Amino acid sequence: MIKTSMVLGLSLAILWGGASRGMSDLEGLNHDALTHVLERMSDADLMPLRFVSKRVSMAATDELIRRGSLTTFSMKTMKAADLPHLVSFLKARKAARTLTISDFQAGLFCQALMALRAGEHDFSFRSLQSLVVTNGHIPVEDLNKLLALLDMMPNLTSLNLAGNRIGPTGAQAIAGSTNMQHLTSLNLEHNGLEDAGAQAIAASANLARLTSLNLGENFIGYAVVQAIVGSPHMAHLTSLNLARNHIGLTGAEAIAGSPNLPHLTSLNLGQNYLEAAGARAIAGSPHMAHLTHLDLGDNDIRDAGAQAIAASPHLAHLTSLNLAHNNLGPAGARAIAASANMAHLTSLGLGDNFIGSTGEDIAASANMAHLTSLYLQHTLIGDDEARAIAGSTNMKHLTSLNLEKNKIGDAAARAIARSVNMGHLTSLNLKNNDIEAWWAQAIAESPYMVHLGPSRQRFVWG
Repeated sequence: MIKTSMVLGLSLAILWGGASRGMSDLEGLNHDALTHVLERMSDADLMPLRFVSKRVSMAATDELIRRGSLTTFSMKTMKAADLPHLVSFLKARKAARTLTISDFQAGLFCQALMALRAGEHDFSFRSLQSLVVTNGHIPVEDLNKLLALLDMMPNLTSLNLAGNRIGPTGAQAIAGSTNMQHLTSLNLEHNGLEDAGAQAIAASANLARLTSLNLGENFIGYAVVQAIVGSPHMAHLTSLNLARNHIGLTGAEAIAGSPNLPHLTSLNLGQNYLEAAGARAIAGSPHMAHLTHLDLGDNDIRDAGAQAIAASPHLAHLTSLNLAHNNLGPAGARAIAASANMAHLTSLGLGDNFIGSTGEDIAASANMAHLTSLYLQHTLIGDDEARAIAGSTNMKHLTSLNLEKNKIGDAAARAIARSVNMGHLTSLNLKNNDIEAWWAQAIAESPYMVHLGPSRQRFVWG
């Protein structure tokens, strides 16, 4: 019989002193006593215990699984002996709509699925719509097993395999799997697909229902773009992410010139060596008229590219635009701020450019009055520009403002702290500026900054 006083004492030691205090006491308990203590702890207090000694960690994880409170799971430290814990976790998530596992070990995961099927021949995750298994390494033989076992997830529509190093052969296996036929969203970012793997994805009839495809950071070039825009199976795409590849001007021109992506609303071509000519190709295309999200960050488009985007009637439906790290100067940023075509923007990213005093033009422009997110980190703006932002009623809808790594001092900090226009901010980044601690404290204590969270944890400075 476990004494209530002992349970209470251990619980209070952890609640008041943190997980480290009382940990030696937890370690000294036998299995039944440890389980008894953990059962009486809240989810919030159990969560940190998942990252201490393995014995306590597994016991805390088991308790969270039993409650159905654990929505994500890491396989980083799992060994073959931990298979029962994984089986328990998966069984407890039978009715889940989303399953997220990091540091993925495909072999062990497949063993767990097979164990579930062996214990209950018709076991399935019938409610599961989204499977996220990331940042592991999936050899092709394990990937083939996983793809075959996805018939246990008959209503799966979203699959995220980012960062699993599946390579071209893995992509070809995915393309050939009939268990992919219900997918509407596929994320294969950072998998080393190369052209051969990505082309197989584009050509797959099994993926004909896709509306969202992420092939970012996969060493792919123009040939893949050609395959995508030429494939009848990709015609339903509304979101296409090809960031951090090397499609170049020819790739941008292929996308811009194709009528085969008529439903596209989101396009990410960041870091693809487009330069100004690539930006002009996108801006000049009537096929881009449905875009609401456009990311051309880190493409060296310069002022000429930004001016082409600002002048484009085809991009007048944009609500989100990212042109960060593009060697823009004041002329390019001013063109964006002055353009009536940009009047629907709610999110604007111009960070890591050389816009300087143009920050005042952004603040003064009625075209920017719908902004909720503004990213001007490392843009050479100073007190005058920051004060203009704080003082402008056009900026009163901002919930996220990033002014990191600029030349902002106490005068701007005072203006921000005292501005009713900043009253909706939920995130504020003033890191790496010239703000004294006193004024940072004034911002944190401002009655207008109440949405930055308890203790203003979403305010960053220093």
